[in-house]
Amino acid sequence: MKLVLPYSPLSEPAYRAVEETLVRLGFARSAILPQYRFSLDAGSTATANAVAFAHPTQRTPADFAAFSVYNDPTESGLEGAVEALARTGAPFHLVHRHDAFDFWITELHSGSRGPRAHRIESGVPYNRLAPVLGRFRTDLRPERIVGVKQGREVFKHPIFAAIQPLQLAMWAVEVTGPVLSAHFAHAVGELRSVLRRAGVGDDEVVTSLAVRLLGAVVLGDTGALGERLRIAPEISLEELLAAATEKFERYFAPIPEPLLPAADAAYQILRHVSYAGFTPHMLVDLYTEAYTPALRKKMGRYDTPIFLTRRIWDTLPVEFLSPEQRVACDMTCGWGSFLIAGHERLGRLQDMQGRPLRSFIHGNDSEPLAARLAGLGLLLSTLEDSWHIDAQDALSWDWLDQVRPGIIVGNPPFSGDRKAGRDSAGLDDATPSDGERQPRHRRQQADEFLIRAIDRLAPGGLLGMIMPRSFVVAQASPGVREKLLRECDVHELWELPQPVFRDAAAESTVLFARKNHRRGELSPAPVAVRTVQPKGFASFRDEGRFTESGLVASQRAWDSSSRSLLWPKNTHLMQYSLVLAPSRWRDLRSRCVELRDRAVLFTGLTRGNPARQAHRKLGVESREVAYLPKADSALVAPYRLSYRSGVTARYPDDFEWPRTQQLEALRGTKVVFSSVGNPSWGRRVRAAVERRGHFVSDGFWVAVPTDSARAQGVTPEVLAAAVGWSVSNAWIVDHLRSPKLLADAVHTIPFPRELGSDAAQSLTRAVRELERETIDDAGVDEAAGIIDRVLIEAYGLDTDTFRRLRALEAWGQGSTWGMELPPNVDAGWKVDGSVESVDGEAGLVVLRLTGFDGPQHVPIGPNMPGWMLRNGTSFRTTVTRSARESRHVSRPEDFGAFRVMPYAYMTPEEVLGALGEAIHGK
Repeated sequence: MKLVLPYSPLSEPAYRAVEETLVRLGFARSAILPQYRFSLDAGSTATANAVAFAHPTQRTPADFAAFSVYNDPTESGLEGAVEALARTGAPFHLVHRHDAFDFWITELHSGSRGPRAHRIESGVPYNRLAPVLGRFRTDLRPERIVGVKQGREVFKHPIFAAIQPLQLAMWAVEVTGPVLSAHFAHAVGELRSVLRRAGVGDDEVVTSLAVRLLGAVVLGDTGALGERLRIAPEISLEELLAAATEKFERYFAPIPEPLLPAADAAYQILRHVSYAGFTPHMLVDLYTEAYTPALRKKMGRYDTPIFLTRRIWDTLPVEFLSPEQRVACDMTCGWGSFLIAGHERLGRLQDMQGRPLRSFIHGNDSEPLAARLAGLGLLLSTLEDSWHIDAQDALSWDWLDQVRPGIIVGNPPFSGDRKAGRDSAGLDDATPSDGERQPRHRRQQADEFLIRAIDRLAPGGLLGMIMPRSFVVAQASPGVREKLLRECDVHELWELPQPVFRDAAAESTVLFARKNHRRGELSPAPVAVRTVQPKGFASFRDEGRFTESGLVASQRAWDSSSRSLLWPKNTHLMQYSLVLAPSRWRDLRSRCVELRDRAVLFTGLTRGNPARQAHRKLGVESREVAYLPKADSALVAPYRLSYRSGVTARYPDDFEWPRTQQLEALRGTKVVFSSVGNPSWGRRVRAAVERRGHFVSDGFWVAVPTDSARAQGVTPEVLAAAVGWSVSNAWIVDHLRSPKLLADAVHTIPFPRELGSDAAQSLTRAVRELERETIDDAGVDEAAGIIDRVLIEAYGLDTDTFRRLRALEAWGQGSTWGMELPPNVDAGWKVDGSVESVDGEAGLVVLRLTGFDGPQHVPIGPNMPGWMLRNGTSFRTTVTRSARESRHVSRPEDFGAFRVMPYAYMTPEEVLGALGEAIHGK
């Protein structure tokens, strides 16, 4: 159904009432734009009588559009009109009818296709508009609206709880973006066609000209080039370009005369819609369309969404640095989302006011198109064009060779090639158990950028880098991890799921650190570790909520003794746990041995080129064997194996690594389970007993009881029961840092130390019962119940731990366990404080709070950022009323969000002196 929004002029008294009301709320008069034309999702345009922006000059609607004003010519007050107005990006609406105003909001509920309009007040006369909206002054201030739209704050009034402006803004981008992008793509096609007919086939010329045209049109439609160009029905390309060049001469060089006919043909297409709703994030479409998905994958280039770069910048304790030290750069800036978010973050700091931020923000990308888009993104976001964006190889970027910035952020390429000695995962999951497989020299491409960032970062500087999830344990990266840990103090690690990055198949880690003033021992300070699971992605995107947080008590746990079992040179493993706290794992493991003490473990066979691998027969007779190629097709249910996907192969001819030393185990009775995990929560391990002598692929792990284990009654069924059960599943999930189940995790799976013969026999019978194809649901429940009872007792699990492990298995099928609550929004009392001491092992922090009685001993909670968990750190937060009145706080839930204390780089005496100078000067 095509949206229609008829336009009717608003009377002068009505417009004056709106303008004066908004000015009283804090809006600049210049930020209230009359006759605001915007695009609808059907490709047509509509005109609101006015749209008010929450910033005096910036016109990015997703971030700054606050109020729309509409004169309803039908005087019907239909909800549909307000829902159409939501495409302006504004969450609040004033609809004029019957010489009065209705005050509306648009809500976006989870799972809904679009916003729903909700009327707050009806029939408000002109002279009552200011008092009525004044009742909501706290939430209707421009600063609060921007904070909520950017995900940093929440509305206080319960009537606004469902608005979710960040989601509304993203929805407006999603429905408007394709319309604008389609017209832009059409314009580029026309531009290319006309230029080719004129003998100009250089695609870089086409791209450069198209981006300049788009920038000029957006600036014209948003009013950045003057009100006349914004609302005039017909503006020539010549006039538009003249205005753009005059105001932003650094970005808009004159278009050569031979290119003008093609540019005008493209411009006429762009004029069919309004680009007032264009946001810098829509540059993603231009960025991604410039490269095919295959090329982006090969290059490791993926869009970094603006919501993520904002959250990363908000987590960086920029206030630790003096203003002069806040020079920031992104070596691989893409379309510029880190640069835009950095400009916003620095611009909010009081001690940055009056400083030219263009001298603090620096970007680079090896692709000229990306660098040009980044410049356009900053131009559209800030209405300044003097930005330093280079197009050089990041690893030899001239500017970075000459400057030591105080902040380095970025999302470097993850790509790599095993054959070239690089691997995107940086991992080798095979075990060298038969002596045939030798570790390959690997390099992980992202490591090179991290090394350069650490080397060039100024002492005391801040690092916020997105890395492959596998970095923390990658075989390619021990030297880089050691360098990081010796030269930096790591504050936080975030696990991010695949949905964060469009078209990407890899999970990632965000690394937050501060460079030490000198290279030394590993920091004793703790590290906050957090995960976002795919099911919790929307909560993270919209509210900044993580699925679960944990704590590494000290970075010294990641020293050289933290090494791979099978690859001893792979040291400084940055292991951490989120499913169970380290203390719970230690308690559980005290009653266990490791799986390698009870079983021979190895991965299956890797198929290779028969002709190339013929010399690897190693004296073994060639013969035909039955072969299971895919674990997911064979492991159809817990403890049950399907052979339908089986094929035949020649052994050892068809296999790259024939594992001759494990030949008897391969063709005998064995336990198999998948070696390909999914680095997210849920049921990740299924085990079954393979009894037919089928060889299996490297998609399987194989376990066979040792002779000593058999003597203790450990049968293949007992192994399968333990490997396929909740403790093993949780151990694997807590150690998944890549799509493969690594040997270090598998070999150390906890296995009950004391498992009597009766228990072993019960497990054996239960597994054999579950193998039967004719078993009914009641039989499954009974056999599974036996396994549960035996293993709960054998592992010594308490009720709470067992429930947690089962909730983990149910994740993704309805379980909401683990979803963290946001900081307490009811904690409204502002308070300053400092950290007296931190005990990472005990998970306790001692705080000094102004107005409170003595030191406050508080468990470390998920709302406490990593930068805060350092002795002497000053912060600002809020507390609940009850905590304030009692002058005592003992729970992390009694706090709101924590922020770095302004001027944290100064001593208390320097702060007082600066305040005195400011007061005296004023």
